[in-house]
Amino acid sequence: HPNKEAFVEGVDHILNRWTALELAVQHEWGGHDTQDKREDMVDEIVEHFDTLVRKRKTPEPTDLEELLLDIMDGDFSVALDDQSEKEVAKLICTVFSECKTGNFTTVDRMAKE
Repeated sequence: HPNKEAFVEGVDHILNRWTALELAVQHEWGGHDTQDKREDMVDEIVEHFDTLVRKRKTPEPTDLEELLLDIMDGDFSVALDDQSEKEVAKLICTVFSECKTGNFTTVDRMAKE
């Protein structure tokens, strides 16, 4: 589905811009398979939204913040203290809402940056 493809692309772009995650990947804080864990993170986030859609629940940034914190801590041994997960979660929720309605403005903009 094009909307889901755009959402996956958007999540990937957002994570690529997240400094804490970028540093974790660059320095392999998650071990030798850090890059694989980074790719799995996209899948986990998309699955989180798929589950909410199936349950007919509205995605909330606060729920996603918890998931992001858990992944960063569990997979990359990063304890975030900069609150960056809040901005990342908010942006991912915005992209989800846009993609759901066929609006790819934010994803297209990020792809060009």
